[in-house]
Amino acid sequence: MKKVIIILLVLAVSLTGLFAATIQVGPSARFNGDISNVEDYKSISNYEFGAEARVNISAFSLAANVLFGQDRANNIDYFNSIVTANLRGEFAIFELGFGAGFDFPVIWDKSTGDVLVGINGEERPLDKFYEIFTNCDVLFRVSAGVNLGGLGVAADYKLPWSTIQKYFQNQEDSIATMKKGRVSVALLLNFF
Repeated sequence: MKKVIIILLVLAVSLTGLFAATIQVGPSARFNGDISNVEDYKSISNYEFGAEARVNISAFSLAANVLFGQDRANNIDYFNSIVTANLRGEFAIFELGFGAGFDFPVIWDKSTGDVLVGINGEERPLDKFYEIFTNCDVLFRVSAGVNLGGLGVAADYKLPWSTIQKYFQNQEDSIATMKKGRVSVALLLNFF
């Protein structure tokens, strides 16, 4: 009986070390439709696909997404890079976090060849590369995930600061504000 208890303790301690990963990398998808409309989930054009990478150090995390989407009707490609700094907590195999970061949306209009940056629902011409950084929108992020062994699954919800401002200025009600958020899911390989 003592051997069984010792083996279970060693197994529990070694598995606990596998839950937390310093580096996580994997495929990611983000839903861009109306999160309250079930029909929007059925259209593939409402999704962006790409990759996510995270560096986790204790209670802090730096997460980066690179996503690609298309609007075939308007002959437009979307490239979004999202970088967030987060506070996180791990509870056994579960992870919860919140943070803030920036959305760098770049739009390529294939009809005209123009490169635009999307800010607050507007598409503005991009003359110089650094304008991506000066025109990006601040995002707030809430995330949850499960890490087990070498694999993790994470979901997050990001809401633009400009949308939150409109809510506090009584320009939008709470339901309309929440609909402007974006939901992402990532399948992550855990390293280290």
